[in-house]
Amino acid sequence: MEKSTLSHQAYWKLAKALKTDGHLPTPALKKPDNSFAVDDREKAECLADSIEQQCSNNTIHDTAHSHMIEEKVRMKISLEPKDDLVVVSVDEIQKHIKSLKTTQVPGLDGIRNKALKCFSLPLMALLVAIFNACCKNCYFPPIWKGAVVIGLSKPRKARDLPASYCLISLLSGLGKLFEKRLKPAYVSISLEKASLLTNSLAFDRIIHVPSKFLD
Repeated sequence: MEKSTLSHQAYWKLAKALKTDGHLPTPALKKPDNSFAVDDREKAECLADSIEQQCSNNTIHDTAHSHMIEEKVRMKISLEPKDDLVVVSVDEIQKHIKSLKTTQVPGLDGIRNKALKCFSLPLMALLVAIFNACCKNCYFPPIWKGAVVIGLSKPRKARDLPASYCLISLLSGLGKLFEKRLKPAYVSISLEKASLLTNSLAFDRIIHVPSKFLD
């Protein structure tokens, strides 16, 4: 620090750390029956119940329109997937990895973006082989579907109420990297073969994903 200039990043990181209040543990959460969730498992269940209640099904909707959408989606996903995806290349994945932010927190697999940026060429080739095998077999690894869910308290809200928290999901970096590779391909296919719904007011673009990816 003594040899660092005032414009060095170390000074700004130190100032930010000193201004931060630090981690505040989640207090006991009040349940609907006026009891309290004390341990971490109870708090997680309490937050999950609160989110489920907030995201309950909307009873005010057009039943006929919803049924039409469901039928069209069911028809589309029943079609056999075609093996016409462009093969993933090492150069393509390297380009995506370079654009990743190193500050993002990893998901369930614990692999950070900073580690992906340090992959050697043999490891990169192995990752590309895994991506190509997933595309060929219409497979999305379950570990990439899971997420680490963290509750953040809303400002100026009572911290003992479950509704005072917003939840964020930390997804796998590898899964998001794979999705970056898939998205342009499916957008291109959907635009070439017409969209799923032609007169929908709720969606301006729908991407058809083979049903095997959704299992």
